[in-house]
Amino acid sequence: MNPRKKPAHYLNEAIRSTTVFLLDNERKPLGKTDRKQAIEMARKQGLDLVQIAQADVPVCLIVDYGKYLYQEQKKEVHQKNTKLKEIQISPNISDHDLGIKASHAHEFLTSGHPVKVICKMHGREKAHPELGQQKTAQFIQKITGKLVQLTRNGSSFIYHLSPGAQLSSKASV
Repeated sequence: MNPRKKPAHYLNEAIRSTTVFLLDNERKPLGKTDRKQAIEMARKQGLDLVQIAQADVPVCLIVDYGKYLYQEQKKEVHQKNTKLKEIQISPNISDHDLGIKASHAHEFLTSGHPVKVICKMHGREKAHPELGQQKTAQFIQKITGKLVQLTRNGSSFIYHLSPGAQLSSKASV
């Protein structure tokens, strides 16, 4: 172990504080106790004293350390990794291309990723923002099946779709 690297958890005698706030293995509070007394309590049960939070009075847990690490790793695995997916369209996108992008957005949403829809207008397109608004609304209607009211954000229209949103049965060409 690298001597400069801080350990993930302090165990038993490695806990520096003289008093600790103690929790049993079911996370029920046992109150403030002396560190040595807490270590004795843990050893009588055949368990370890693990510091789980740093505070004025460190929070310690009486638990089997190996089992505790396994459960922490299991929690990390079950946390879903979601990334914001971004789909850009333009006001003069063809209906076929719009359908393809809608099906991609539908796939992203069903797999649990939020989607950010951006319709950017460049040059002369800025003279007719209603076209960008229509295409963005048409795109969102293909995905959700609902008509939405969009607001302009500078030279673009931005709309966020969350994975829990009601999706239409088919977002296709």
